[in-house]
Amino acid sequence: MLREAMKTLKVVQCAPELSTAGTYVKAMRRKAEFQQAYATHAEVVEGELARFDINALPDQIRNECVWPTGYDDDTKWGKADEKQWGYCVSLVYRIRACIDSAAMKCLFDPSDDPSIFALIERFISGSDRPILRISLERLSFERNVREIVVNAIGRFLLERARRRALGRGPLVVVLDEAHQFLDKQIGEEGARFALDAFSLLAKEGRKYGASLILATQRPRDVPQDVLSQMGTMIIHRLANHLDREAVERATDAAERSTLGTVPSLSQGEAIVVGADIGVPLRVQVKPPVAQPDSAGSGFSRQEPGVGVA
Repeated sequence: MLREAMKTLKVVQCAPELSTAGTYVKAMRRKAEFQQAYATHAEVVEGELARFDINALPDQIRNECVWPTGYDDDTKWGKADEKQWGYCVSLVYRIRACIDSAAMKCLFDPSDDPSIFALIERFISGSDRPILRISLERLSFERNVREIVVNAIGRFLLERARRRALGRGPLVVVLDEAHQFLDKQIGEEGARFALDAFSLLAKEGRKYGASLILATQRPRDVPQDVLSQMGTMIIHRLANHLDREAVERATDAAERSTLGTVPSLSQGEAIVVGADIGVPLRVQVKPPVAQPDSAGSGFSRQEPGVGVA
């Protein structure tokens, strides 16, 4: 019922004349008009980025709970099937809880704010700005909101890349704290959904003109098949042996001997390795002009108004 409701709402999005208060009532209604609308808009409806109004989803699930055919008339849907609806009630309550959640308000009730996809589309289609920065600092950590948003952005970029619709030229995507968004799954047992958009972008993006830069302090949490796609690595100090082993597995034998110095690197030092680097390079990164606010708490000194036990 959930899949059918989503499909129906996608058809309604393409053919709004079919809707009643944003949904499509099937009970005792002839199937021909809906089937014709689906056939006309099938390519859009079955596309990866097909749109629908998620706020109408609970009501549409109710509308899907009908008998397959009318009494002695298979050109119509039948009457409402209350037994089928009973099976769906708990699902509808969970959907409503998500839609009404404060954590997900930015997804389901964005008010008049422009869509993030519209902003990205404008950027890749010819913006005069060379950089588009997307911050997640105001997104909640609850209900996997951050992971869902990032994966949706990744899917959008991947779809545009596959269609060769990156506009003015090659696109370089930088994913900070990459380990939080790769090789993740959400959902319950038996109904889990893989958040794999950026993994696919790492594997496919280059041939479409989309390159990916990953920044992480936990390379052991980045899938090995993604790390192996990285053509160049800039490796700062790694103290954890699992992090070092993950990086070593993604490099060739000639580079691994140099990586033995990784635990002893000082602040700002890094080792650069990769296919375009003749030999591994040990470099000192210059401090940024705009210093980041990354200092930790001063536990070694007594701050004004702070007592020391």
